[in-house]
Formats: sequence, C-alpha cells, structure tokens
Amino acid sequence: NSIKPLLQSRNSGVVVSVTRCYLEIGTLEYVKLAIGPLIALLRGAQDIQQLALYNIVSVCLKRPKDFVKYATHFLVRATDPAPVRELKLEVLTLIFPHSPLHIKSLILKELEHFSQSSNKALVLEAVRAIGRCAQSDAKTAPRCLKLLLSQTTSLDGTSTAESLTVIRHLIQQDPEG
Repeated sequence: NSIKPLLQSRNSGVVVSVTRCYLEIGTLEYVKLAIGPLIALLRGAQDIQQLALYNIVSVCLKRPKDFVKYATHFLVRATDPAPVRELKLEVLTLIFPHSPLHIKSLILKELEHFSQSSNKALVLEAVRAIGRCAQSDAKTAPRCLKLLLSQTTSLDGTSTAESLTVIRHLIQQDPEG
C-alpha cells in the first residue's frame, strides 16, 4: 500500500515499476489500481507507448475484463510503428471475448480494415488477430470466418496463404464447429 502514491508519478518508469511490483507480488485488486495510470502512459512518446503496451499486455493476460472500457485506446493509428501496432492488436484480441457486442463489432471492423491494407505485415497481423478472435468467441466465429474467407480472394498470395492457414488451424481446433 505504501507504493500506491507512486502510481501518480509523471515518470513512466516509476508507474511501470509499481505495476510490475503489483503484478508479481500484489493482489489483483492492487493490479487494478495500476490500470488507469498505465493507460495514461499511452499519451506519451512512442517509446513510452511501447513500454506501456508491453506491460498492459502482461496485466491484460490476468485481468482482460478491466481493459474493455479502454478498447478505443487500443485502436491502431496510421502513425503507430510496427511494435506498437502489434501490441495494440494483441490487447484487442485479449479483451475481445470479454467485450460487449458493440465493442466486438468495433474490433472486428478494425481488423477487417487492416486486413485490406497495402502494408503486408499489417495484413498478416490482422488476419492472425481475426483468427484469435474466432477461436476465443464461438458466437462471433462465423463472422470471423467470413472475414477470413474474403481474404482468400485477395490478389496478394501472402495474405491468401495466411488466411487459409488460419482457417485450417480453426478447423483443426474445432472440426465440429
């Protein structure tokens, strides 16, 4: 409890250190206290964003529901560098199964948009993220599968191959579904 005031620090390293401390030796309720200050770090420079997102992913693995209300903070911007973009997509897929329907729809629209990008790396990341969403939520799996199938008609062989690989993986995971 004595480190709680440090979450108000302007120094990102202090906020991250307190978060890591709570994550390693604190209770989940203490971890919850660190979520807001971590989200605030996303307003910083790109290196600070990347550090914050890396730690957000760590916390999100234990408490994904607590990040649902911050879903819009994880939408990818055109100016995001590749590592930031990858971490944001990871957070979106982690919160996806815990989100209400309108947030799930927003996430899938975001992924659909990026699956049609001219940036091949971004397309591959988006296709894989759609697959993770399909795997984590049976109710939206048909929509995810439809998005993946639409990728198979792409003129880009790489995205077509990745879509087919993800579809094959989904079928292998649940041959009945």
